[in-house]
Amino acid sequence: KEHFLQTLSVLVDCPTLPLGHLDFGFGDVADLLALSSGMVTDHHFDGHVIELFESVCLSRPETVSLRGVCGDWSYGSLNAAADSFSHYLSSHGVVPGCLVAVVLPRGIWSIVSMLGIWKLGCAYVPLDPDLPVERISQGIENSQASLVLTFEGDFSHFGDVPVGVLSGDVSEFLSSYSGFPSLDIARDSSDLAYVIYTSGSTGRPKGVGNSHLGLFNRLKWQESVLGMVCEDVVLQKTSVGFDVAVWEWFLPLMTGGCLVVTRPDGHRDPEYLGRMISDYGVTIMHFVPSMLELFLEVVDGSGHESVRHVVTSGEALGGFVQERFYNRYPHAQLWNLYGPTEAAIDVSYWCCRASDGSLVPPIGEAIWNTRLYVLDDCLRFVPEGVVGELYISGVGVARGYHGRGGLTSERFLADPYGSGERMYRTGDLVMRRGDGALLYLGRADDQVKIRGFRIELGEIESVSLAQFGEELSQVAVVVREDGGQPHLVAYGVCRDGCLLEAVDYREVLGRHLPDYMVPVAFVAVDELPLTANGKLDRRALPAPDYVLEDFAPPETPLEVILCDLFGELTGRDEVGATANFFSLGGDSIQVIRLVGRGRQHGFGFGVRDVFRHPTPRALAALTGQGEDVVIKDVGGVGFFAPPPIHRHFLGFSGSWYGFNQAVCLGLPDGCDRELATSHLSRLFDHHDALRMYFDGECFVVPEVGEISFPAAVVLSGDRI
Repeated sequence: KEHFLQTLSVLVDCPTLPLGHLDFGFGDVADLLALSSGMVTDHHFDGHVIELFESVCLSRPETVSLRGVCGDWSYGSLNAAADSFSHYLSSHGVVPGCLVAVVLPRGIWSIVSMLGIWKLGCAYVPLDPDLPVERISQGIENSQASLVLTFEGDFSHFGDVPVGVLSGDVSEFLSSYSGFPSLDIARDSSDLAYVIYTSGSTGRPKGVGNSHLGLFNRLKWQESVLGMVCEDVVLQKTSVGFDVAVWEWFLPLMTGGCLVVTRPDGHRDPEYLGRMISDYGVTIMHFVPSMLELFLEVVDGSGHESVRHVVTSGEALGGFVQERFYNRYPHAQLWNLYGPTEAAIDVSYWCCRASDGSLVPPIGEAIWNTRLYVLDDCLRFVPEGVVGELYISGVGVARGYHGRGGLTSERFLADPYGSGERMYRTGDLVMRRGDGALLYLGRADDQVKIRGFRIELGEIESVSLAQFGEELSQVAVVVREDGGQPHLVAYGVCRDGCLLEAVDYREVLGRHLPDYMVPVAFVAVDELPLTANGKLDRRALPAPDYVLEDFAPPETPLEVILCDLFGELTGRDEVGATANFFSLGGDSIQVIRLVGRGRQHGFGFGVRDVFRHPTPRALAALTGQGEDVVIKDVGGVGFFAPPPIHRHFLGFSGSWYGFNQAVCLGLPDGCDRELATSHLSRLFDHHDALRMYFDGECFVVPEVGEISFPAAVVLSGDRI
């Protein structure tokens, strides 16, 4: 009531005052600042993460630091390799303060490279080698990297930048650089730690530079809130170009834990991840919410009693995923984190609860030494329950956009509530609840997130017009959720006499953009619909028609199965053998589901295979058995393609007969041939797999009753 009366009084006294300039006085600024701030710590933040790692190496040199695809590495051997690598970099002209591009897949070379770069006082620029060549070259050019680290290949797209070609065994490769003392490098907390590239609305990615100060604060906070101990095992599965990978790599290494590294494409395979968790006793891991949902669909959590904490971030976490998680992992804690690339990984956190009934769990409160402001257009605080834009201040705010001062000044502003500090304008709309927790409500602009990847729709539109300027006059890219999963759809206005096919559009954009930024469909329209205000009317855009070119019926049993799987996952009633999975509306999450369904039918193709061979006919041919295997869907009876392990076994020369398992069963008193045969017959009739045999080409499961047991049952005394 007081606020309302105060507002009326101001309006009466100043009738010409713009409404936007009204000060509603919803609370004392000091109280609002306290509500916006995370705990202020008295930790010493002048150190570097690399120094914490070196301290662990001195105190526990024989402890295992790395496992998984890297093999087993002790802290002592890993530190020695990183020291040698810093000398290798120095021999290639790299000096403290330089940026070094790391174009390497996940593995031992990437971790040794990053540690060696930090030991030399440099910053690393991670660039996923699976990115389109143009995307990689843009990152190298913008970062002005002094050296590019990669494996053998075509280096023409690296320009004139020197290349460090890594190969073979790490210790052997670095043998000529070993035995030298550690480099004595002066370090400062303001030093640049890494530059990570994210989508840019101008058509070129932008590199975000974060300092060691912000990273140190973020990792020390996580160490504390998770109660990290040296027995913890962290799973490293995130793509190198996603900043979550930073804490996956270095949090265990700075606390004396163990880092389990998955294979380069392992993050797309839920069954493989499930095995890694159980095999290595993983205690801490991260998932993007959409991938967590898929993981929980495929993996039942058995054998995962070691898991203590699961962290999720990158996109909104649904309440149903939270509920399903606690059904699978009632003994573990789920955390919902939030943070843009323009801050050191994450800036807020929420400790999820098993049955809080949230449709969308909040993103929580600020981490250490961080302030999260909810402000209006005039940079004033808005009250609880009112939507505002989120601004981030504190030690975790990034330096800015590398080499782009103008863009940096637009998004990194002076903090009106700080002491000479800067704050980052996120563009995210949030609302503060009565308990102080923040709810994420969406974007104030056209930026979107798909499977945790931040995407500027304007970048896709710019690249589309750059590549198809002769065919298209206008392009708009939107996010649709036809079929339940969010995906990108492009709408284009073709110039007179021009026609652009969806397949051609996707193929060309795939050479210039990461796969998660390539729209799954292209729709040609006469004009882009506009609202009364002249803005794009997204609701008036037509739903994509995913019907492809002329229907080609499947010709082999494998094609039949794959056509059915394509239709099941994309919601199509009928799919032809030449239908493109992505043109049907499939995306990379659905690809993972397709691989899993395929394995149930004995197929051995992986995620990469689907991207390279996205039709049923191409995938069937990939097995090499498309014309030879006859498969009938008759309830577990018929002919079945050998699963991958059998195909691998049969590839060896020599006879495979005799490779089977046998067991002797003791018989109870009074059991004769007739009784044993009767019981075995019932057992074999009930379990199809017990009747299965291999005929040299495929597995055969006979009909019930086709096995002649009297000829097969042999009694010897009290043995069968």
